[in-house]
Amino acid sequence: MLIKKTYYLLQKAKVSLGQYESAMTGFQQIINQNPFSYEGLTASWDYSATSLLDSIHGTGGGGSSKNELQMSNNENEVEDKSKNFTFFIDDPIDFSNNRSKSDDKKNPFTKEEKKVIKENIVKSFNTSREKEFEIVKELQNKIEEGKATKKDKTEFQKKKILSETVKAKKPHNIQEHISFVNSDIRKIFRTEKSENFSDSPKELIPTEYNLSQNYPNPFNPVTKINFSLPQDSKVKLIIYEILGKEVKRLVNNEFKTAGVYTMDFNGSGLSSGVYFYKIEAGKFVQTKRMVLLK
Repeated sequence: MLIKKTYYLLQKAKVSLGQYESAMTGFQQIINQNPFSYEGLTASWDYSATSLLDSIHGTGGGGSSKNELQMSNNENEVEDKSKNFTFFIDDPIDFSNNRSKSDDKKNPFTKEEKKVIKENIVKSFNTSREKEFEIVKELQNKIEEGKATKKDKTEFQKKKILSETVKAKKPHNIQEHISFVNSDIRKIFRTEKSENFSDSPKELIPTEYNLSQNYPNPFNPVTKINFSLPQDSKVKLIIYEILGKEVKRLVNNEFKTAGVYTMDFNGSGLSSGVYFYKIEAGKFVQTKRMVLLK
């Protein structure tokens, strides 16, 4: 808990120092590691606020565009290790080159000692994340087997909504940021007060990769596409016309945590006809057909 709290405070400190891109990268990692908790929700709000500060005072580039997808200099390493927090990105300004010998006496960490600290942070994040996934799996199994109490169902429902809400967002202005936060709060409190539960809940952690048929189909002009990830993956979801020309990228090689996702596709600017949508997630590749009928 101390490591997680300290890591969070480090991101807040970077915001105060104007290191917005680095802070956004840190908040994005907290979001990825806490998809079912209030910690991830708070990090998503801080990511949103930092993004706004970056657009006003910084470069406007944002941290996630550079680090959310790669998180390593070795792209293959990301794909091999994406299901666990086995990498660690943090790039606050390093003043070590300008330190005097007297400074070193105050903070005498060697390279090996820094390596041990980094490994402990990684281990802490992994342990916490694994426990959270175990809790969700246990609740999911209880409900499916008809053994869940009302408290279990409430907890599962809350985590389900959190998993759908904990996302990195980039508002265009303060009003939009406030709207994001208010919307998230309404979703969470509405879930906590609700007593209506499904006996067969949508899985938070699927057991296999899946690309569902879009609905409605045929559609005019908006349709929804669901896909499931049993583990964290880098995802592409692309729409093609019948001759194979790319029309739209709904998900552009983004890092997604395990779960069920719904994407909206608007074909208002397209002509009627047959289109295809293709997903690539790790080694999983699947294509389905849909019809736009105006």
